[in-house]
Amino acid sequence: MPDPAEGQVSKTAAGIKGGTVTERPVATLSDEKISVDEPDALRSQSHDGVQYVKGHPVIRDGNDVSNFIISDRDDGDPALTFRSIVLGSIFTALSSVITMLYVFKPYQVQVSAVFIQLLVFIFGKTWAMITPRPENFKWKWLQTTIRFLNFGQHFGIKEHVVAALIASSGNNGLSGVEVYAVERLFYNISVNATTAVLSTFSISLCGFVLAGLLRPLIVYPAEMVYWSTLPQVVLYQNLHFEPRSNKSRLIKFGWALTFAAVWELFPSYIVTWFGGISIFCLASMKAPKHIRTVFTTIFGGASSNEGMGLLNFSLDWQYIQSTYLSLPFKQQVNTWIGYVI
Repeated sequence: MPDPAEGQVSKTAAGIKGGTVTERPVATLSDEKISVDEPDALRSQSHDGVQYVKGHPVIRDGNDVSNFIISDRDDGDPALTFRSIVLGSIFTALSSVITMLYVFKPYQVQVSAVFIQLLVFIFGKTWAMITPRPENFKWKWLQTTIRFLNFGQHFGIKEHVVAALIASSGNNGLSGVEVYAVERLFYNISVNATTAVLSTFSISLCGFVLAGLLRPLIVYPAEMVYWSTLPQVVLYQNLHFEPRSNKSRLIKFGWALTFAAVWELFPSYIVTWFGGISIFCLASMKAPKHIRTVFTTIFGGASSNEGMGLLNFSLDWQYIQSTYLSLPFKQQVNTWIGYVI
């Protein structure tokens, strides 16, 4: 006998009404329309074939990034505030100065974006904790002013992103500065301060405008994943969506910052050659002058405008970068092949 649940046989129920037997159909599973949440269905389908290692999914492409890493949670907090602009401007000055100091070395160093991100978070939380709340005052004009200054208000993820983004934009330096430096170093040509400031400002504006116009091509598509920024995205979410774990993270960051500050005394003041160690230069110390000159040009680079710094290594924490740890293995292999070629 066929299974009624499969809709092959319709059940009927008999009822007596005025001596007449009537039949009325009873709804079956085949007659009912099952509503399915389409986004959940699509998401479950997109998870098919995902490989898990120790309970964590292996990120392979942009779809995996969207499904497992990026969160679309929106708490409704403001983004562009007085606090975010002030913090971003302060750390922009700090990061840009350090970056430009290292522009003329063979290995250009930038302040780590994660380091700036953590500093902005600490200062933003401190701003919210030590400043008075608007509810503590009875005058409306004073409450409005305090709210504008973001005193005593929660430091949200959007403010954090805006402030860190402003600071990171200055962390990359300006390409126009290198042009003027080359003219002054090698061609003895100098430009006045007004021309230099306005031209570098124009170059920056052109870059930001082009980036904004190309957002539909380089930002919006799901497959356009910028792997080097994923650690920052995850850190943003962990700091603001998992506040209970922040204490241990900040303690570890404080210990690392203290150790780095103490160690920096050695490569900067005590043992300066820790900043750039070259085995070839050390081995050629007693070689003839013309050989030392060639070795210095190729392998030297601890000092500014000295050499290419090929095969150098450093014990200075400023030169240690973790950007490439987040890149896919295929991309790293492609880069290594390029270095060999």
